[in-house]
Amino acid sequence: MVPPGDGDYLSTIMQNTVSDRRLTARYTVRVPITVMQVGTGSTLDMSASGIGFLVDGLIEPGLPIEFELALAGTEVLLHCDGRVVRVEKRGLTNFTAATIENIAVKPATEH
Repeated sequence: MVPPGDGDYLSTIMQNTVSDRRLTARYTVRVPITVMQVGTGSTLDMSASGIGFLVDGLIEPGLPIEFELALAGTEVLLHCDGRVVRVEKRGLTNFTAATIENIAVKPATEH
């Protein structure tokens, strides 16, 4: 049923459903990240299958990456493997979106 006075309601819902490719919820997460290929940065958001972060170095889309996340208040690092999906220049830094394909939990002392 289309709400009164809003004839575009159904087409808007269909457009949003078709255009949203994410299969898992994305959360705002701000933790330090170390990307083995380019150095350190900061995460912006994360889901079960992907991550967005800011880093000074440039990694080409399609390339595999390894990165570690330091979890605040713990002695644990998440070591992850993934693949760069997208890169956008943001001022002096680069926003990088990547998949998360493998996660290993390591004590911070192994770093």
